[in-house]
Amino acid sequence: MLEDTQTCVDIIEKKQSMAGYCIGGGEFQLGELVGAGTFGQVYKAIDNNGRPHAIKAILSRNNRYSGKRVDARVLSSEINVLSHIPPHHNVVHLEKVFHSDRLVFMVFEYCNNSDLYRNIMENPAFNSPTVIKSVYLQLLCAVNHLHAHDVYHRDLKPENIMIAKTPKKNSDGCEYTVKLVDFGLSTTDLQSSELGCGSLYYTSPECNGVLFGNSTYNCEKNDIWALGVILVNLTTKCSPWNKAVPADPRFAKFLASRSFFFSMANISIYFNSVLRKVLNINPNNRCSIKKLAILVSKCNRFTINKKSSDSQPLFDHIDSINDSSRNINYMVRRSSSYEYSQTYSYMNLYKHPHKNAAKTQKNLPKCLSKFVYTPRYCSDTINTLTSSLD
Repeated sequence: MLEDTQTCVDIIEKKQSMAGYCIGGGEFQLGELVGAGTFGQVYKAIDNNGRPHAIKAILSRNNRYSGKRVDARVLSSEINVLSHIPPHHNVVHLEKVFHSDRLVFMVFEYCNNSDLYRNIMENPAFNSPTVIKSVYLQLLCAVNHLHAHDVYHRDLKPENIMIAKTPKKNSDGCEYTVKLVDFGLSTTDLQSSELGCGSLYYTSPECNGVLFGNSTYNCEKNDIWALGVILVNLTTKCSPWNKAVPADPRFAKFLASRSFFFSMANISIYFNSVLRKVLNINPNNRCSIKKLAILVSKCNRFTINKKSSDSQPLFDHIDSINDSSRNINYMVRRSSSYEYSQTYSYMNLYKHPHKNAAKTQKNLPKCLSKFVYTPRYCSDTINTLTSSLD
């Protein structure tokens, strides 16, 4: 079924290109190489009818040149999960799988643009609050669909969110459609003992296993935390921290100060309360995906001009302060004696910010992972997107 399999294996192991090769008995011809790693490559391909596809070629055995070992669980997980869940317009569709002795080819639908990270960095259309809402609510729909079928992604990040671009009918501009991809770390287990699974910027405190000394974590709540960090990416153009652990200076500041997000951008008081609800360090109090969709849909704006005043109700700010108190109490209950001393220092910093602000600020890096985003609004209304979460 695969033409000249050994040659294909050698090409992948040596990180060369298979452009021009045919697979699947000549059904697909590989074109441009669009991504590569130690164990695989991703190509744009054309079938016999001229229809484009994305094809992932993955080694099913160890790389002989790098000496690195293939994790068979990652390969089987992606295939099994994508075969398990019903189709959804915001989740990439796995169309076919070809196996050989040392190779697996996975044929996906083709997304005709690029990932969210690249759009944030390069596409000036990704600055509109309307576009941010559209793209983000589509992402919530995708993740909600996974969770409804007991699938948890565990590696949500802008690089794993493809953006398909299509011209708007009878008007200027484009529509952007979210396609969630890369299910190599996904699981059907609600509870996991694989601490640290995922990408550093997006793993939750409980997944990192440092703040509370836990040995397992809830994968659904972990995905929701990652969605919160992605929301920060979209609206402030940067990453809030390197890793959600107390040793990270910016995460320590987040734990200590309710005004942390105000230091990143001129966000509204209401939006600060939204971020605090989704990035709640207590996973039991973290808001649900449906609630998050409602909160985001109510945001008239995410940031405000320095000269303008924030008209959001004061009770949102009071609610944020109450959340802070509950979070500190949760940290104290869950922490070990060593971690309790850390928590106590955060409480002191929160109560007496003037005493420690200069010391904390001195240790902060000047900049972290800058983004430049601007998504285009799709024809679906926010109400349609949020209602699909029911």
